[in-house]
Amino acid sequence: LIAANTNSFGHGDEDAWMLKMNPSGDLLFSEFYGDTLEDHVNSLMLMPDQGFVFVGHTRSYGAQETEIWLMRFDAAYQYMWKLPEFWNIGAAEDKAAHVALNHKGQYLISGYTTGAGNGGREMLAMVMAEWNDFKYSNTFGSLEDEEVKTAFQTSDLGYLVTGYTSGLGPSNTNVYVIKTDSTMAFSGAAIYTT
Repeated sequence: LIAANTNSFGHGDEDAWMLKMNPSGDLLFSEFYGDTLEDHVNSLMLMPDQGFVFVGHTRSYGAQETEIWLMRFDAAYQYMWKLPEFWNIGAAEDKAAHVALNHKGQYLISGYTTGAGNGGREMLAMVMAEWNDFKYSNTFGSLEDEEVKTAFQTSDLGYLVTGYTSGLGPSNTNVYVIKTDSTMAFSGAAIYTT
């Protein structure tokens, strides 16, 4: 299963493009998702039920300038549910960069928002169950820009959130690693520069 983005096909400005091929390279499935504005996929994950979920951002759906976009599909590639029908962090730019599952099978969604935190782009990490069942979320950052690139659960059932910061550390852009507890509360951070 391949996730891509296209301006050449689909419904509008930019659309998510899902493709599935067999080992010989024969196309088994191809579908575009989005509407007339920019709709972008950043991360794709296969699910235990053989369905899949993708995250990114959309300008076609929701009430904000850019909203986190998540779509969930079953094993037959049938649409089950999506955000941002149920997601709103305020009048802001919200984008998802990565999706993973925690030990309970809940979605760990990470990216950034300009609608919460200290200012600029803030690292955003949240945990939700199916559909509209939000469990925990938090933002991390400075007065400048930070973004998450990936997040995952650690052996102590907390989370490690990794990305970059332009407001902390000795360089213009530094690697920023956040450690949280199981409820996404901040428990430590490290900054690395090259």
